[in-house]
Amino acid sequence: MDTPAPDGSADALRRLETPEFESVRAVFDALRGAPEDGDAAGTALAFDRIAPALIDQIESSADPEASLQNFLRIVESVGSDRGAFYESLAADSERLQALSYLAGWSQFLSELLVSAPGIVQTVFELFEGPLADERIESLVAEGRGRIESSDEPESALSLMRVRELVLIAIRDLEGLDPIRVSRAMSAMAEAIVQLAVEVATEERSEMWGRPEESDAPTRFAVLGCGKMGSGELIYGSDLDVIFVCDPGGWCTRKDDRGGEEFWTRVTQRVIELLQQHRAFEVDTRLRPWGKQGPVVTNMNALRGYWSDTRDIWERLAMTRVAPIAGDPSLGHEACALIREAALTAPLPDDSIDQVALMRARMQSEQGSLSHVKHGPGGYVDAEFVAQFLSLGRSPEEVPPGAAIEHTLLALSSSDVIPIDAAFELVESLRLLRRIEARLRLWRGSSGSTLPDGAEERAEVARRCGFESCSEFDDEVATARTRSRRWFEALIAPLPESGV
Repeated sequence: MDTPAPDGSADALRRLETPEFESVRAVFDALRGAPEDGDAAGTALAFDRIAPALIDQIESSADPEASLQNFLRIVESVGSDRGAFYESLAADSERLQALSYLAGWSQFLSELLVSAPGIVQTVFELFEGPLADERIESLVAEGRGRIESSDEPESALSLMRVRELVLIAIRDLEGLDPIRVSRAMSAMAEAIVQLAVEVATEERSEMWGRPEESDAPTRFAVLGCGKMGSGELIYGSDLDVIFVCDPGGWCTRKDDRGGEEFWTRVTQRVIELLQQHRAFEVDTRLRPWGKQGPVVTNMNALRGYWSDTRDIWERLAMTRVAPIAGDPSLGHEACALIREAALTAPLPDDSIDQVALMRARMQSEQGSLSHVKHGPGGYVDAEFVAQFLSLGRSPEEVPPGAAIEHTLLALSSSDVIPIDAAFELVESLRLLRRIEARLRLWRGSSGSTLPDGAEERAEVARRCGFESCSEFDDEVATARTRSRRWFEALIAPLPESGV
């Protein structure tokens, strides 16, 4: 027999009355119910304790019914301990607020929690703890333990990603500084890449043995490029990586298998592990010779490749290269080699024209007016300024792994760019990237284009913390204008033809 809702719970529910009230009531009743093996009366009473506060949160969302549906799906993923889960929410209003806000804010986040039954309790165990960038070593150690006790390392890595991503998103929605959000997300990705390297290396070693050259094990490392290298990942970012290894060597169990073949197999497995369960998209196109080159580059080949002056676009990309996983000594050695060549080689006479044309093509091919990244005045203007004006400087002046905003501020400290240019570019970069992150968090996709429809645009504005769509549009327009003004002043105006 169902336990009737008490007055407080019923009063809260009545505030949600809509033309579709019956379906809302059905969701509410399902939330009060218990799984087949659960305590029906205890679950209902526990839910009634949180119902008024829950409705307060749901009522303020853009779509209360959808928010309530998402909350139900998350609760159903908890399993038979639903009553105890409600009690934990009743005892901690911040947990209830975070979970209901998450259910109302992002279908994507709700889907993540539902995809991993029971993960929400694990999230709450770490709810007030440090994020991934403050505990990366312990995160890797924990991951090793989970992998050792699991028959499916892919699942262990996927669950870790879901948990950490939700923890980051909760802090993000609470107003955490965007650069901290990116650092935490990048650290989470680094930890998972490191674990994937360890799993793949161990699996291949059991079959072939570790490769050795002159009685010493050969080394392997993963380098990050773009946002991965500079610690600026956001929701939906690809992992731009380069895989490197020592040349030569032979495997100790299969002496007909060379070291580079070993590391190629390891790399293939790493990519497979990272892309399982749609965890990450791995992009290796920035490796030497691009798609035509081997997926793993040995250090001799890397030296040869960078002994020639490379195209300006490739040098720009390598300003953010940094070691992220594998053998640290090899990673730092490879990055030092690349950065020395990319940064210090003489610039061609037409380098400014090349960069302006490159940006113009990007804008023409990929950047509509509504595209906050590639469109006119999009945040890549600030990235181009930081990267292009880093060329010609010594590697010591351009720290590896530095975020774009830190590079801009360092350039202003060295009088390469005016201080007001640095501040305005940083301010525009932060706003446009934050909007991009909010778009991706809301939609659960990797797009960077603002909607054209007034209603959807107003929704984006609200989710970005603006009181009105007009205020949002004004701020975006100001950010775009500043970015483009400084791009043109510090590099060059975009060509009007030849794009």
